[in-house]
Amino acid sequence: MSQSTVSRTLAAAEESLGISVFRRGWSGAGPTSEGEIVATSCSKALSLIRNAELQLGEFSDQTPRLSPYLEWRHLNAINLVVKFGSVTTAANHLKISQPAVSLHVQNLEKQLNVPIFDRGTRRVMFTEEGDILLRYGSRILSLCDETCRAIEDLRNLQGGTLIVGA
Repeated sequence: MSQSTVSRTLAAAEESLGISVFRRGWSGAGPTSEGEIVATSCSKALSLIRNAELQLGEFSDQTPRLSPYLEWRHLNAINLVVKFGSVTTAANHLKISQPAVSLHVQNLEKQLNVPIFDRGTRRVMFTEEGDILLRYGSRILSLCDETCRAIEDLRNLQGGTLIVGA
């Protein structure tokens, strides 16, 4: 990944989260408090993604590659399909079209080279591979929520007294 790609990605993350991830100055860059929270959460999320890749690799001839492709919106779409038991209801909840949700699922299946849903039933049912993806995906989504709450808590920190001692 090029330096400019990293810079654009960080700028997009900062804009999306409404925070500065790094303090930038003449002597270089260092993480802000919010940046430390984001870095820790990203590290945990990447670890979960790698574990999911390893478990999903047991079902395929090739090791699936989630890390360069997986996005929050894909996990959220799959999570809602399971929650509501319907691609159409999940799409309505996300305020996107049903074909867009189906495309998210199909792209993930193609990337993983394993089926996620059993399409032979009237109600959406997960395959064993889909269940693995859902378990890890739910943990990653929870981690995202946790990160946003921690950043918000840090923003709301007005001040106080810290007493150190016995």
